[in-house]
Amino acid sequence: MPSSRRHDRRGFTLVEVLLALSLLAAAGVTAVGLLTQLARSSHHTGTEVEVHTTAVAVIESLLTRDWSALAPTTATGISAGGVAWTLTVADEATDLRRLTVDARADGAGVVLQTLVSNR
Repeated sequence: MPSSRRHDRRGFTLVEVLLALSLLAAAGVTAVGLLTQLARSSHHTGTEVEVHTTAVAVIESLLTRDWSALAPTTATGISAGGVAWTLTVADEATDLRRLTVDARADGAGVVLQTLVSNR
């Protein structure tokens, strides 16, 4: 005579546990990838801000100078934050000079230009 006792199944089968672990692992790998990309993006944005701020500071430091100090020239430097910059002052016309700053660091770069008049 067949047993009429019912088997009480408690817990999970090995297949269910392995499936759950593989889903958790896939979610973990995805989360780590997203966090890594976010960290890279955040670092790159911070570098871009530093590069732009340096270029603006170089131009602003020249705008406070007397016209005679803005003779055509090329100069280079490195900011305290490690941003390398190149400044070019060029004559555009009589009483008009173009200031160009090319600033670069860690793959980020910016070129800012402005015209300065003697009038």
